[in-house]
Amino acid sequence: MREKKYYLGDTSRFQKLFKKARQQEPVSLVFLGASVTLGFKIPEEDQFPVRIKQYFTDTFQNNRISLFNLSSPGLPSIHGLYQCYHEVSAYNPDLIVLDYSINDQKNPEFRTAYESLLVKALSLPASPAVMSFFVKGRGEDGYTCAPHMSITNEHYGVAYANIGAQLEEDIRTGLLSWTDYSYDDKHPGPEGHHYIAEKIIYLLQAMETASPVTLPLPKTPLFGNNLAQLTFLEKPWISNCQSFPSSVEFTLTCRTLFISYMVDTTPNMGQLSMEIDGVYAFTLDAYRIHEWNHPAYKVQPLSEKKEPHKIRLYPDSAGHTVFYLLALGYH
Repeated sequence: MREKKYYLGDTSRFQKLFKKARQQEPVSLVFLGASVTLGFKIPEEDQFPVRIKQYFTDTFQNNRISLFNLSSPGLPSIHGLYQCYHEVSAYNPDLIVLDYSINDQKNPEFRTAYESLLVKALSLPASPAVMSFFVKGRGEDGYTCAPHMSITNEHYGVAYANIGAQLEEDIRTGLLSWTDYSYDDKHPGPEGHHYIAEKIIYLLQAMETASPVTLPLPKTPLFGNNLAQLTFLEKPWISNCQSFPSSVEFTLTCRTLFISYMVDTTPNMGQLSMEIDGVYAFTLDAYRIHEWNHPAYKVQPLSEKKEPHKIRLYPDSAGHTVFYLLALGYH
């Protein structure tokens, strides 16, 4: 079966977006993704988010279009989910564009994270229009999570452009080659960014001329969306990178824990262990010799339903003094 290249879904939020742009109101465009969306090694004027902003400016003759590219290289959709809790609302987004198709993995944890990201983005106070696009690695069997992401988008009526599928078709028919698109096995070069911009703009144009369609959010998840309903603890030892108490204990009534922490190559980065209901559960290691300074995430299921759980956190005692716990959420 041939892959679907485009899906419009719920067009009503996009109609609101285009109306604001036509009426010369401020419009906020937020991009969440990894190195492809960040524009790794690409001049700013060629980056597709910049070209999409210019499309809005030119099409609607509106100079009040703002672009916020919040992408982070190498990180998956669970990072975009975290950003939707702690960062995205400050930009009052009218449009959120998502891509983690070559950064996620094909397992239940990542499927739940991506689905939760869609639900959380749709549920932000600004009620933004939300769309995804999917790219791929080199070759007909190049890596992509587009198959499960596309059905997740359709479950929630979220528009998407399957750019990877369109790219493979264009390569097969000789319209372009992989080296025209990319300078390595996955990152688009300047021409590749132009290609992505062209496909996203095509979808936006289709949304603008489409009839308004409002689709209710489904009552049941596809893979799981519980990470869209997190509550976050506020404690003095959270977001404190200088020290961590010798031990902290607390009780939460929940069935899932969500932990975000910083990792780095600095040798004094330490470890943090967790006991759940008096039993050792896991250790988080913040020292990553082959990585870089970035957030990492841990989702820990606790029980089938919400129950009280006694949690104990304690750092290592080997002299590694820094553990930067960014956030601790629960549901």
